[in-house]
Amino acid sequence: MQYGGPQRSWEYVVRNALEHHPTPAAAPSRSEADRRADVALAALRERGDVRGLAASLAREHGGSPDVWSRAVNAARLLADPTT
Repeated sequence: MQYGGPQRSWEYVVRNALEHHPTPAAAPSRSEADRRADVALAALRERGDVRGLAASLAREHGGSPDVWSRAVNAARLLADPTT
């Protein structure tokens, strides 16, 4: 099937489609990042600030160790905002 129309109308369609339907490869939603930070904060309080915490959380809860490393760093800031 072939579609016609001026270039500007296609740009409009693509722009609106991207605004209303973001790609799944986009950054995780803020609520997902907040959930990870909450899990990391609970782990920090339970286990202490141990080496390999992000990798351990990645194994337990799934996901990339890099993502969990960001969550652990956010949890450290929440646990001790003076540093």
